[in-house]
Amino acid sequence: DPIEWIVTQRSIDNIQRGQWLTDEEIYVALSLIRRLNPAIGGLTSTIALAHAQSRDFADHPENLYIMHCHGNHWVTAYTKCWWTYVELYDSLSTETVPADIKKQLKKVVPGNKNVVQRCLQQQVGTSECGLFAIAVAVDLAMGIDPSYVRYEQGEMRKHFIDCIRKREICSFPRIKDHRLQGYVFL
Repeated sequence: DPIEWIVTQRSIDNIQRGQWLTDEEIYVALSLIRRLNPAIGGLTSTIALAHAQSRDFADHPENLYIMHCHGNHWVTAYTKCWWTYVELYDSLSTETVPADIKKQLKKVVPGNKNVVQRCLQQQVGTSECGLFAIAVAVDLAMGIDPSYVRYEQGEMRKHFIDCIRKREICSFPRIKDHRLQGYVFL
């Protein structure tokens, strides 16, 4: 099984203590998402992406990436092969797309696609971006538009640990009846 992995107790402790997620925890999530939707492309090593060494080009009908930027932040990128753009989901949105994200996307997304920043619930605190990136990726893999979702941030860490223990990922807990939506063109 190409997606077998070993979760260390250090990773579980890291998640429980409210620390920033590392490449290891993100890789575990990507592996679980690949199990959830094997047809989706991308889902490649965040280390390879950050160093522009990935050879996993966005040539599947749907392609999903969790990317590391600014040295301490996680975002999710999503595209379909027939789109002329890439959607970027960032729980600490800024007015511009970070240069390191543009560089990573240029290596894996063919053509010169525009980056469209989608509206997304903004995280509270500084270390939750990895959980938001994973939650967004799970919803996209399930065909759910995360710009319409408000996640229950206080439950995200427990949910992710439960998913790791079960070796099966599902949508993250959300606040009922909340609607966000929109695009920001950059």
